[in-house]
Amino acid sequence: MKWLDHEAIDYISYGAAILANGGGGDPYIGKIMAQRAIVEYGPIRLLTLDELQPEELLLATGMIGSPAVMMEKLPNGQESLTACRIIAQHMGRSLSAIYPIETGGINSLLPLASACILGLPVMDVDAIGREVQQARAARRNVIDTLTALLHGVVLFRGKANRVNQRSEGGFNHCTACFVGVDNDSGGRFDVLFQNEYLLARRDDRPLCMTPDLIILLDEETGLPILGERLCYGMRVVALGVPAHEKWRTSRGIEVCGPRYFHYQNDYTPVETLAARCKEESA
Repeated sequence: MKWLDHEAIDYISYGAAILANGGGGDPYIGKIMAQRAIVEYGPIRLLTLDELQPEELLLATGMIGSPAVMMEKLPNGQESLTACRIIAQHMGRSLSAIYPIETGGINSLLPLASACILGLPVMDVDAIGREVQQARAARRNVIDTLTALLHGVVLFRGKANRVNQRSEGGFNHCTACFVGVDNDSGGRFDVLFQNEYLLARRDDRPLCMTPDLIILLDEETGLPILGERLCYGMRVVALGVPAHEKWRTSRGIEVCGPRYFHYQNDYTPVETLAARCKEESA
């Protein structure tokens, strides 16, 4: 039997910020809420699928909308609790466990706070946060560790020189522009996003596109930078990470590819784009 304590929530928060792809809301807010719940109600039991019976009722909880809203108005924690109780009442059954609706952003942490308060276990979650913490503790290069762990590639290193953001239709829309630094000096890069980072380019040529992941890391600390906190002057390292194979199917690309978000690009895997860039620069 495994339990999530105060330290485990720290690990999950790091992993959630990395896999948020720039969106999903700041997991720091969810981290504080989960750790406060643990102080009051005790650690959270962590379950694997093997520990459940087929007839047991699981519930996923999460939030939707522009994460920029939470820069001004924080959740109070009752939203998810109320939803859980209403669903259980409607189904006429008791909940057996809660699981996050996604691995990334605040939606990875708020369900843990809800489970703790309701006295329910949660399903197992991703362990990437622990890898990052261990790399930092050992003074290893966090960026190199993440690149290897996620089988990713470094897209560029740059400094933000323009960040245009707006909230529209429940999404945080933005084009962030960067000037290259270090080995990328002289290059011009941009990252386009709608809540999440969706398209990275160099001189209008794609470097990585959805459903593959684009992750912006602080160059000095290796910590992930979420879209709503991206601002002028930040020095970043951009990573491109291959999506799960299911997202790379025709159906996955149909519902999460670049054209779904109205970008005029046909999906090309990040590995192919990286190899193409390497050939052109040789």
